[in-house]
Amino acid sequence: FSAYSVLIMAGLIFSLGGDIALMLPHDRFVMGLGSFLIAQIIYTFAFISRVAEFSILLLLPLIAYGIWMFF
Repeated sequence: FSAYSVLIMAGLIFSLGGDIALMLPHDRFVMGLGSFLIAQIIYTFAFISRVAEFSILLLLPLIAYGIWMFF
């Protein structure tokens, strides 16, 4: 398996864990939210691994947009 497919599968597993945590009868919202956060981080690493030459400069417009939307 390639690193990309392993990371995508790991992200899907954490997403499934988040869904299950939200379906439980007890209050597991924070656990589900944490699982979704980990999944998003894993997806980010997976998609970055597909870019031939990754540079932080590629993320600057997205970071600026996120800061602009926050304020």
